[in-house]
Amino acid sequence: MDVTEQGLSKRIAKRIDHLARENEQLKSENSALREEFKVFRSLQEQLVKALHDRPMVEGKKRRLGLVRMALLVAGGCVLGMRVGRDRYAQVVSAVKERMPGGGSEPVLTVPDAEEVQASRHSLAEDPAGMTP
Repeated sequence: MDVTEQGLSKRIAKRIDHLARENEQLKSENSALREEFKVFRSLQEQLVKALHDRPMVEGKKRRLGLVRMALLVAGGCVLGMRVGRDRYAQVVSAVKERMPGGGSEPVLTVPDAEEVQASRHSLAEDPAGMTP
């Protein structure tokens, strides 16, 4: 055996030792993970059993809670609409007070149906509005 073969065999032996140590470490980690998995699996089975065996009274309580919540939401909506209506009336009265004339005069007048018909007929006869 020459020097290069001896160096190569030493490197191979070191590599084998390193891989053997790494393999032992991985085996110990694997067994620890398996034990941890068994614990989690048993906890999961207990939870599933507890959920399966729970009494039905809780379901009725939950339904009653949902009914109460729906009633509270509906009551809140009604009260909110009432308060909103009152606030709207308050805003309208404040605006009317600030308007000239106290808000008794209409701001926008709506033309009568006869005026609208008359303006339509006049536009139909003279669309450009060029009557002398």
